[in-house]
Amino acid sequence: MPYITSVERLAKEEGMEKGRLIGKIQMIEQLLGHEETSTEILKVKPLEDLQLMLNSLQQSLRKRTDE
Repeated sequence: MPYITSVERLAKEEGMEKGRLIGKIQMIEQLLGHEETSTEILKVKPLEDLQLMLNSLQQSLRKRTDE
C-alpha cells in the first residue's frame, strides 16, 4: 500500500468536498430554473466561494418554497 502524505490526504478530502458542493450547486440551479454553471468554471473557484454560492442558492430556494 503506497504511503499517502498528510498534504495529499487533505488535497483529496478538499477535492471530494468541492465535488459535493458543485453537485449541490448545480442541482439547486436546476430546481430554480437557472442556467447551470459549468463544472469547469466551478472547479477553479475556491472552496469558500463555492460554499457562499451554495448558501445563496439555498436561501433563494427557501424563499421560493415559502411563497
